[in-house]
Amino acid sequence: MRKIFISLIFVIAFANFANAYELFNPVHEALIMRVEWRRAANPEEREEILKRIIENSPETEEAEAAYWDLAELYLGGFPEERRADAENVLKEFLDNYPNSEWALNFRLKLLDLYDAKNPERIALKKEILNDKSLPAVLRASFN
Repeated sequence: MRKIFISLIFVIAFANFANAYELFNPVHEALIMRVEWRRAANPEEREEILKRIIENSPETEEAEAAYWDLAELYLGGFPEERRADAENVLKEFLDNYPNSEWALNFRLKLLDLYDAKNPERIALKKEILNDKSLPAVLRASFN
């Protein structure tokens, strides 16, 4: 009887631990915030939610996606385009996730934001051309 009681306590404790883990799981938290983001009514609210995803769940794919969505929000979600903010977000992503499978897309988006005379543009273009994942069609368009 005592073994059954101890086993029952262990099962209950483990179930509570599993529930607590689920509540504090960064991926789960980011997904919940993503639902909030979709329901947000104004760009300021959407911006705040995306920043929370990045801050609270930095090691998740949701954080990487939040960087992209935040840059897109700055470029088209506000009454006036916020190019400098978008540029900063794209650079921050590349600093934090240089080997991400999204990195090429972020570099290409950043290249589009730079004007032709920006000295950073030349270095970024070389970096993009050295990226092995750059499709041949895009590589040919750079020449």
